Amino acid sequence: MNEVDKLLSTIKKHPDFRLIATTEEHENFPAILLEKCFKINYETPPGIKKNIERAYGIVSEADYSGKPDKAKVMFVLSFFHAIVQERKNYIPQGWSKSYEFSFSDLVAAFKLFST
Repeated sequence: MNEVDKLLSTIKKHPDFRLIATTEEHENFPAILLEKCFKINYETPPGIKKNIERAYGIVSEADYSGKPDKAKVMFVLSFFHAIVQERKNYIPQGWSKSYEFSFSDLVAAFKLFST
C-alpha cells in the first residue's frame, strides 16, 4: 500500500479518476493513505431478524406474492443467510472454519429462484 500511495502522489490524475479499494483492518495499513481516502464502513446488521428484513428488502412483494413455493424458498434463503452471517461472530466457538454466503450470493440465489 505504501507503493500505491507513492504512485498516486506522483502521477497526474484525470479529474474524473476514482480508485475504489476494499480492505480489512490491518495494523500496517499506512495512515497517510487512509487520511486521503473517503471511507465507507459497511457491516451486516446485528441479529437474525435484521438480516432477514434486509434480505427481504431486495425483492419486491410481486416476486413472491401468490407464489407459495417461491415465498418458502426466499424465506429459507434469507434465514440461512442470516444464520451464516450471525455465526461468523462465533467461529472459534461453533465452526471449525469460516463459511462464505455473502449478500451478493443471496441476491444471486434470489434471482435464480425468481426466474
